[in-house]
Amino acid sequence: MAEVVQQTSVDPEETGHRDIARRRAIREKKRVVVKDHTFEQHFFKQPTFCSHCRNFIYGIGKQGFQCLQCGYVLHRHCVDLVAFNCPKSAKGIQVLKKGEGKVHNFQVHSYGKFTFCDHCGQLLYGLFRQGYQCSDQECGCNVHSYCKPFVANLCGTHSNEKFGRLQMNIVFNEMNDRNPVIVIDIKQAKNLLPSDADGMSNSYCQVTMLDKKGKEVIKHKTEVIERSLAPVFNESFVIPFNPSKCERMSVEVMDFSGKFLGGMSFNLSELTNFTKPQDIWFTLYNENVSRHLNNRTIVESDEAEIKRLIDQVATVRFCSPVKSLPLDQSLGLSLIPGMCEEDVMALEKFKLIQVLGKGAFGKVFMIESSEYTEEIFALKIMHKELVFEYDAADCTMMEKLVLALEDKNKPPFLTKLKASFQDQDNLYMVMEFLPGGDLLFHLLKNVRFTDERSKFYIAEISLAIFFLHSKEIIYRDLKPDNVLLSAEGHIKLADFGLCKEGIKNGKSTTRTYCGTLDYMAPEILQRKDYDNSVDLWSIGVMLYEMLAGRTPFDARTEEMVISNIKNRAPSFPNNFNKDAIKLITALLKKNPKDRLGFDPGDGQKNFQDNKYFADIDWDMLRNLQIKPPFVPTYKGKKSAGNFDKEFTQASIRITKTSGRNSMLMQHDAFDGFEYTSPDLRVALQKERMKNKTAEEPKNPQEPQVPN
Repeated sequence: MAEVVQQTSVDPEETGHRDIARRRAIREKKRVVVKDHTFEQHFFKQPTFCSHCRNFIYGIGKQGFQCLQCGYVLHRHCVDLVAFNCPKSAKGIQVLKKGEGKVHNFQVHSYGKFTFCDHCGQLLYGLFRQGYQCSDQECGCNVHSYCKPFVANLCGTHSNEKFGRLQMNIVFNEMNDRNPVIVIDIKQAKNLLPSDADGMSNSYCQVTMLDKKGKEVIKHKTEVIERSLAPVFNESFVIPFNPSKCERMSVEVMDFSGKFLGGMSFNLSELTNFTKPQDIWFTLYNENVSRHLNNRTIVESDEAEIKRLIDQVATVRFCSPVKSLPLDQSLGLSLIPGMCEEDVMALEKFKLIQVLGKGAFGKVFMIESSEYTEEIFALKIMHKELVFEYDAADCTMMEKLVLALEDKNKPPFLTKLKASFQDQDNLYMVMEFLPGGDLLFHLLKNVRFTDERSKFYIAEISLAIFFLHSKEIIYRDLKPDNVLLSAEGHIKLADFGLCKEGIKNGKSTTRTYCGTLDYMAPEILQRKDYDNSVDLWSIGVMLYEMLAGRTPFDARTEEMVISNIKNRAPSFPNNFNKDAIKLITALLKKNPKDRLGFDPGDGQKNFQDNKYFADIDWDMLRNLQIKPPFVPTYKGKKSAGNFDKEFTQASIRITKTSGRNSMLMQHDAFDGFEYTSPDLRVALQKERMKNKTAEEPKNPQEPQVPN
């Protein structure tokens, strides 16, 4: 049980608290950790080659992975094939300092043709002296000047694949002195060179024993695997071990057409070292090198670690583009019948009035459309280029689905979506305009709220949050910036970009590191699995902030904030209501299962039965029958007086993105983004009928008089 500390006074100068301010939410992209590399999905804006297999990283959207530390670039399917530790990790730095391995001898070089960096995969720019080239004839590695410090000491070892790799199990079986044999089990291959016009190969593997003159003595072949660059052979051969007749064993992967795809060879004395069964990956080389060389790629002996790695990579590698399901199949939404292409809105149907806010992907505007309705709306514009760059296509689709959610039990405390549409560059969401502004604006203005006002806001917020939880949705970014006030003073939850579907207490969890630091639960900061209970933590932080004018774990630096959230109990000013202290303490439990409201069955009831809410009639609150303690003031329906001047004084110009980059985007990730609410549909239908009537002749039965 966390200790409750009661402060006699709160002095920002002594405690080092930061001023209340707008703090942007963070959301990490999908990451995979391999050999101390931290790989993150990346959207490449220029032609880039995989630094492992040397093939072009093709596709649109998030084409590949890049190490956040050293900049190493890979295909998705090459991530689990990395053979060296990240040079910027602790192990990698030690290797570089000690000079272990074979160090590259880089020299400044001028290239007469287009050349790409063997580390980051991008073009070496310039007319001369564009980069550095290793002078070793067997290596010839080319890198940028800024990539040179991060290149591993692997000169000439061919750690990077050009011809793919082959997995084998070789065992030297000395049954007796007279009849020793080599048992070779050909498992599978990966990243083979394509040999057909369709980008595939019809490959087989052959094992050949060669004499001193290079002539074939014994040959075995596997079956042909059609149309695959990652064939699975699973065939075994038993070959007599006879040094008097044979000198080398050659292993080659061939195409059915006779094309050489890659190979390696072993001296017979080397084969005697394979005494234990072990599945080993070997690098495939070109026809000349393969006559005298073999090289392991990764020693894969830890089966548990391999399984974890494969599962981790597979979750990203094989995921299909994010698509929005039909509304009636995703969140239980009821699809309004009769929607047609003419009901889809467009930017030209609205007039921009003023900027209301800014986010990571674009701006929020106040807009109007006198052609259809006199109502004022809020328009959220998100640039597709930034959405893809931040790997947030699934977030934007999720936000649209939550905003459009229709349910008879839905409380009136969630912002309503009026329409959503898109064009080549941007995504647009038309929402109801809430003239009261956000809670942070009023909190900055008042420093802190009264106990009555704080209790009212938290109660309405809890109804919105528990409704989302009943739909197995977690919010993950509850903060004053995302809570708006209606004209009457009731709260409206907005910005559902970090919502996650399919999460239920005790049954399913997620692990994404996201949210706004001051409001993040300790399990998120500890990168553990978490569920709906993170929203309960944020409710406790918000209540504390409303009453105290600061967050409970605030400190001078972000590192100290993280440490406080993980390790310290909140301290309370002496003017706090005792019931409020008990409620906040119950919500800010470090163990998620101990938090008030966590119980999957009775969590909401336990929360509402808390003594702090003893004077609240929850049915009346849900039906908006309780008068808000504060009603925002504003002048006219187009007033933006309750929004920060930092935003309202900004230009209403929509920033344009690069047309070249829009051609690379995965636009089908937003299939089904279009939506129009019933009231706007009615307005559109009336407008179409009005235009149709205006185009018809006044007296259609009156005969036409020829000229």
